[in-house]
Amino acid sequence: MLTAAIDNWYAEAIISGRNNGLYCGSPTPGCDSVDHMIARHASPFWRRLARLKSVRGWLWFCATRQVDRVICTFSSRGLLVFLLLEALLGRGRRRVFFVEFLRPEPAGGKARVKEVLHILLYGWLFRHTVAGLQVMTQWEAARYAGKYGLAPERVHFVPFPMMLQPGQVPPAHTAEPPTVMASGRAACDWPTLFAASRGAPWRLLVVCARQDRPLVDRLNADGRAIVLSEIPAAEHQRLLQESAVYALALHEIGASSGQVRFARTIEAGVPVVASAVRGLEGYLDDGVTGVAVPVADAAALRAALDLLLGDEARRGALRSSAYEAMRNRTLEQFIGAIKRLSLGMVPPTGIEPVSHA
Repeated sequence: MLTAAIDNWYAEAIISGRNNGLYCGSPTPGCDSVDHMIARHASPFWRRLARLKSVRGWLWFCATRQVDRVICTFSSRGLLVFLLLEALLGRGRRRVFFVEFLRPEPAGGKARVKEVLHILLYGWLFRHTVAGLQVMTQWEAARYAGKYGLAPERVHFVPFPMMLQPGQVPPAHTAEPPTVMASGRAACDWPTLFAASRGAPWRLLVVCARQDRPLVDRLNADGRAIVLSEIPAAEHQRLLQESAVYALALHEIGASSGQVRFARTIEAGVPVVASAVRGLEGYLDDGVTGVAVPVADAAALRAALDLLLGDEARRGALRSSAYEAMRNRTLEQFIGAIKRLSLGMVPPTGIEPVSHA
């Protein structure tokens, strides 16, 4: 069995089989967290300096040189320095396995120039360091293999987990006027959402990131929506469960987007109206897991919301079909697939997209 150093929340999930009290499968021997390995390897002086990304990357490389695999996300702190050292001093081993890998398409001239430089640098780094990438939509596998010059067999599609603790569909919340909730940090199409809500008889509740608050406040100049920012997860969950419908209005970013919001909403038993972005391919099945509307189409979004809010039976059917379609996409199944692919515990196997059998 391979040994591994694991970063982020995946460390707890893979090593102990638990994450925030949720069952993720059996414990995995031979694995340790990157932070624990750095703490054992480095002196107190260097551990204090590990708050700097560059120092953490160097300590990460030094502390994990003897393990067979390094499992991390592309947002891991100090990653660039770690990859540079791994490519230059790692003895030609390809031992890095990325989970939840995504790279949005650039928008604008400057972003496209930066993307060219990104591909030149990370293409070289990936070819020398990467054992595998896990992506969350099928189409992204071929895209990233081509973009970074990786063999197709090194890029794996494993869908994001849609259920943390599946059981029975939670009861619907009824209140007058009904609430449409929208929230998120990434790819949020706030202009389309507010255009769709203009003159609506239902209440709009928005939970946005701090950096989006100025835009949202401008769109909400007439005060039609209740707007919150940076609220605790427990409060977000309570507000979600008190909503009649969830509006997942997204920009097209050319990458996975919206899966976490989509998953938590379905598990909460709240029907979803969502933009049909490519990032939700394999998740958003129109009429089964949610109602799909064209991207940036405020009229279509409004019509879909009004139709659901005006038909309790339709809402109930969508709640049930979405929950049952996603019931088997559990956190345990997802972590098991990551372990198989990254650690070679059994021959790699994929997880099928949504099945309605």
